[in-house]
Amino acid sequence: MKQKNNYTIFSFIKRDSKKMMLAIILSLFSVVSGIIPYFVVAKILTLTILKKGTIVDIFYLSIIGTCAFCFKIIFFNLSTTISHKLAYKTINFIRYAIVDKLAFISMGEFQKKKIGEYKQLIMDDMDKLEYPLAHAIPEITSNLLGFIAIMIYLFIVDWRLALAGLVPIIISFIIYGIMMKGGAMEIFKEFNEGTALLNSTTVEYINGMEVVKAFNQTVSSIEKFSNAVIHFRDVMTKWFSHCWPYLSAYNVIMPASIAFVLPIGGILLKNNIIDLSIFIMGMILSLGIAPPVMKLIEFTDNIPTIMFTEAKLKEILSINELEQRLKKICLKDDSVEFNHVSFGYEENNILHDISFKIKPKTMTAFVGTSGAGKSTVAKLIARFWDVKEGEILVGGENIKNIPLTQLMDEISFVSQDNFLFDMTIRENIKIGNKFATDDEIEAVCKKTGCLDFILKLPQGFDTAVGNTGELLSGGERQRIAIARAMIKNASIIILDEATAFTDPENEEIIQKSISNLTKDKTVIIIAHRLSTIVNADKIILFNKGRIVNEGTHNELLENSHIYKDMWQAHIGSKSWGVKEKVQCLEY
Repeated sequence: MKQKNNYTIFSFIKRDSKKMMLAIILSLFSVVSGIIPYFVVAKILTLTILKKGTIVDIFYLSIIGTCAFCFKIIFFNLSTTISHKLAYKTINFIRYAIVDKLAFISMGEFQKKKIGEYKQLIMDDMDKLEYPLAHAIPEITSNLLGFIAIMIYLFIVDWRLALAGLVPIIISFIIYGIMMKGGAMEIFKEFNEGTALLNSTTVEYINGMEVVKAFNQTVSSIEKFSNAVIHFRDVMTKWFSHCWPYLSAYNVIMPASIAFVLPIGGILLKNNIIDLSIFIMGMILSLGIAPPVMKLIEFTDNIPTIMFTEAKLKEILSINELEQRLKKICLKDDSVEFNHVSFGYEENNILHDISFKIKPKTMTAFVGTSGAGKSTVAKLIARFWDVKEGEILVGGENIKNIPLTQLMDEISFVSQDNFLFDMTIRENIKIGNKFATDDEIEAVCKKTGCLDFILKLPQGFDTAVGNTGELLSGGERQRIAIARAMIKNASIIILDEATAFTDPENEEIIQKSISNLTKDKTVIIIAHRLSTIVNADKIILFNKGRIVNEGTHNELLENSHIYKDMWQAHIGSKSWGVKEKVQCLEY
């Protein structure tokens, strides 16, 4: 797939640039309307002091000032309404872009970051973008133009008063620049990294709550979490300790333009260099110099947030996607073939020269010790990663040439993790087929042995399963995951230790249901209970990332001492389990 490189936040804003321009224009009108009252007040004071104006003049001027102030509020509200809608729309675009990107990158790339880092970018960092997007862009433009307009007029009135009004602004900028140059950006980077670390360790801590309770641990005893909290506290303290002396001086000096204009204007007035009307106008306008500048500075505080968020956004959106074609292709059958495939997550290969062929509409089992590479091979078929060497064929076509959406339609995958979303049982099952009817859902649940326990729940199929399905037992989650895969009605079904968490009674039910539901389909089973795959058409034996033998159950018993030892161990464990059960019943 063609990769894009223009992943700036502005590129997302440009999708609706007309609304942004409208927000800027309305904000500019608001600032101009806000300046008018300064002129009105200056004029009223001049007329009053010089006793030249009538009550009618003052009344009309007051009406003009009041109307201008009202227009300022109206234009400001219209501008912020438009900019807020645009901000939320832009954030929505970015969130969709991130999540969509994650769906098309390899699991190897995905797993380079922690879940907490993804959560921070998609949720926390996007929330932080709302303020600068909704306010900064339109208001920076309008306040900048408002400041320029005031200064131009002041220079026209009297250049000396204008320069006097600029003195505190210049001093404040110098103070702010010293603050930022003195390591503020580095500390802000530490702050962002500390936030990401705290997010990831918090997610990890909450997910591991069962272990925490089981071993009677406390927050302070979990060193990793405790260190993350302390580090975040230290970074926050460091940030405020660095900034507060500069910000205190800045907040005192910046609004003090009148303190410089007043004595300079007084001297000029006393020496008859300027008249009273200019003196009053200079004083009043000096009060309007600082607010737009302080708004500008306030918004520049958001620049580091935008920069760091944009950097993280670019990092994710610039990841190369799994190469794929967009046009659907015709597959000749449901076969699966590996040709001299080698693969590793990092530098070292964990699969070495893997070759096999699975005929369509047959059942094939992958067996081997833990870490032999069985699950990795299964995930490579579903193209969770791209292989380093060799090729994988589905239906006679290299899976790199098959669009990912088509490949996913061809394959149903049930992993040993049995992940369920925090939704209802019905919604979780319909992930397999969003067009499935209630009757079809009920039928597949009956065949996978989960209908009875579902109907016993208070809300039946509308029962929420909780975060990752935590409100259900491991066996219940497993059966729902199998039902979800079966209702998809894919031509290739991969079951990665699909009965790992079921009890013997339910295992038999599930095995029968799998046999019924997988007729006329290509089935691949990763099994740790060898009794579940004795009738497989082919069993492929893995050891240390290599295929060491393949054949039927009986053929492997005769030809492979590794498989024979595994079978003897399996039979022995089953006999031991039955013996222990009988002893418990006798007792």
